[in-house]
Amino acid sequence: MPLIDCRECQKEVSTDAKSCPHCGAVLKSFFSRNKFWLVPVLVLVTVWIGGTLFTMNRMMKKFNNPTFNNAPIQRPEFGN
Repeated sequence: MPLIDCRECQKEVSTDAKSCPHCGAVLKSFFSRNKFWLVPVLVLVTVWIGGTLFTMNRMMKKFNNPTFNNAPIQRPEFGN
C-alpha cells in the first residue's frame, strides 16, 4: 500500500485511509487525486461524437442530393 503526504500535517498516510490518523484531516478520494484518466476519456468521447456527427452529415447530404437520387442506372453492356 503506497503512502502519500497529508496536506495538513505533511506526515505519511496510507492511500487507503479516508482521514489522516495524525491530525484527522479528511483525505481526497482516489479519483480526485488521480485526474489523469479524465482528459483522455473526454478527448476520446469528443472525437467519437464528432466523427459520428460528421459522418451522418455527409451521408444526409449525399442522400438528399437530387443528382444522386435521380441518376440513371447504368447497366453494363455485354458483347454478343
